[in-house]
Amino acid sequence: MSKSRTKHAEPTKQKLPRTCLLDSNILISLSNPDDVSYKNVREYIEALKSYGTLFYLSSIVETEFSSNGSIGDVIAVLGQNNVRRISYDHVDAHRAKILKANHERVRGSKKEAHLIDMMIVSQASRLNLEVVMTADKKMLSFLKEAGIPALDSNVSLGDFLIADTPLYGGSDLQA
Repeated sequence: MSKSRTKHAEPTKQKLPRTCLLDSNILISLSNPDDVSYKNVREYIEALKSYGTLFYLSSIVETEFSSNGSIGDVIAVLGQNNVRRISYDHVDAHRAKILKANHERVRGSKKEAHLIDMMIVSQASRLNLEVVMTADKKMLSFLKEAGIPALDSNVSLGDFLIADTPLYGGSDLQA
């Protein structure tokens, strides 16, 4: 019986990533207890922290967030030892250009990808990060097209943990 208990407990832990890039909307939610997503985001962050996940903060995300709160306060919530700050560079710029071109081929020229999303995803790609956490539906769609796993903070942590797929972006829970 102990083997079946071990097998049952393992999938939950395997769902949680060791590395996670946070989108600006996650930082905004974390810094504002009145935000509609605050409780959900906080539950994810606490679960990820207890699992030992490293949180990556892009200089682009920090710039987007800067008018919404203190990055120091967010880092305190995440735990200073759990945070890695990353700068955007020429390698990321080249990757963003390729991602944008691929996205336009997939979606057609009528729907342009958001450049800032491309820049953020290029960093996650370069660093081989396991997942990007966001609540942005357009970003979730792009991540799925780009083949980069996402944690959709619109989905409760409880629903995420019981879902069949290990990492997903929103619509996979519906399938």
